[in-house]
Amino acid sequence: HLLELILYQANPFSEAAAAVPFDQLGDSLKQGAAWDLQKLQVLYAFGVSAALDLSSCLKSARRVPDWSELSLKHGVKEGTLSKAGEIKALLAAESDWSVMVKPLADYYYQAGAGIFGKYGALRWVSRHERLEGIASPDQVQLEDLIGYQAQRQEIIDNTERFLAGLPANNVLLYGDRGTGKSSTVKALLNRYQGRGLRLIEAPKSALRDYPKIIRALRDKPQRFILFLDDLSFEDSEYEYKELKAVMEGGLEVRPDNLLIYATSNRRHLIREHFSDRDTDGELRAGDTVQEKLSLADRFGLVVLFTMPDRSLYLDIVHGLARQRGIVLPVEELDKQALLWAAYHNGRSGRTARQFIDAISGK
Repeated sequence: HLLELILYQANPFSEAAAAVPFDQLGDSLKQGAAWDLQKLQVLYAFGVSAALDLSSCLKSARRVPDWSELSLKHGVKEGTLSKAGEIKALLAAESDWSVMVKPLADYYYQAGAGIFGKYGALRWVSRHERLEGIASPDQVQLEDLIGYQAQRQEIIDNTERFLAGLPANNVLLYGDRGTGKSSTVKALLNRYQGRGLRLIEAPKSALRDYPKIIRALRDKPQRFILFLDDLSFEDSEYEYKELKAVMEGGLEVRPDNLLIYATSNRRHLIREHFSDRDTDGELRAGDTVQEKLSLADRFGLVVLFTMPDRSLYLDIVHGLARQRGIVLPVEELDKQALLWAAYHNGRSGRTARQFIDAISGK
């Protein structure tokens, strides 16, 4: 528990070390961190037997936790220690924690500090007005997504520029349902988290909180994508004006370390009617149309995902079947896949995955 707090609890040293290289940290900050680490090591070395002896002396102690099964968890992944696990192992083996100032600072600079060091995916909780980490984010990989390669490459190129500190655009992924728009954004995190990318999920209901979200992310060393999934508005919803101000036009400038990626089934995000073209006595009817278009215009990159044709749908089915190790004659697989699409939700990447899920269990 103590090692977890050292790695992930935000404090002046970890926040400063996450922002600049070790050589740029002040000497007084380094000395203070070394002093604190020495004191924390005393607590870490406080053995179980000593704790039990102390607790037995306390009259108010009626129940003592069972610490006999405590062990250090290094976070082993694929046979090797994770970066956090390596630091924990070094601390556990080191006799003098004051020499761990530089390794810890290097870790914070690479992985981040506080909640941004512990989690790559986070969500905004409006009720508490704070960010919380997502312990088990979707592990979808870009390499596993089949089809729409040209569309995804546009998004990858934009994200690469963003991570390199170059000018990049807010992105709107729009088009037919089940075509992999959301999966594409989630997969970006799994590819680029090691380069400092963090994905912040925010619901439409949190629109009024966006200035608070921005202030929480400003001046952080990581790069953030604010993910707005399935974004759309009805005529009676005026919250979209809050988002317009955040993206462009408000007094508070959006920080350079933040972009907004949104998915939607609507090109202009706001519900449109043929009646919008009727002036109905309105003096400047064009202004109403421009108002509805102005939100989508704030996304510099708009990427279209259309329903796959028969060939692409079957390509997706074949690719998913290979990933699952399903062996069927191609003609039989195609026949079943097309029947599934006809009787269910039509051709889409989601339909292909649901079909593969169904036959995998047989």
